[in-house]
Amino acid sequence: MQTSIPELLIKGIPEGFLDILSIYILTGTKIKAKTYVLQSLVTIAVIYLIRLFPIIYGVNSILALTFFAIYFSVFYKMDFTKVIKAAIITIIIIFLCEIINVYLLKAIFGRERTIEMFQDPIKKSIASIPSTVIFAAAVFAEYSIMKKVYRKRKAIDGEAGEETSK
Repeated sequence: MQTSIPELLIKGIPEGFLDILSIYILTGTKIKAKTYVLQSLVTIAVIYLIRLFPIIYGVNSILALTFFAIYFSVFYKMDFTKVIKAAIITIIIIFLCEIINVYLLKAIFGRERTIEMFQDPIKKSIASIPSTVIFAAAVFAEYSIMKKVYRKRKAIDGEAGEETSK
């Protein structure tokens, strides 16, 4: 599964930054701009290299998942289980966004024209922009949901702490 330079620029870079943002959100990690950018760039490079391997689709996702787990756990001391869960959820969201995108492309352009679009790297990159936009919307929805979850947990933990301290 080869990735061309246009695909890297149009899809890989924005999606790499969104991948890391999603993992930060799902693990409840505070974002530090310098670390976030560094992690995103390393992730983009590693995923690009993984896609250069002559492996079938799906295996690259497993390798990316393994990379996320080790990279975040070892270098950034994040909880391994949290990282695995966050990475799996992120990969599932990406798959769903891509399925939605392909469905929309087929509905708008038809099956044959959609298949034709995915043969040319530049057309494929442009045709995949909606899945990245959908993924960005999903990440921001994820942020809203997780913000409420963390606020609710904090309120519950705070109440429990107050009750036991009496």
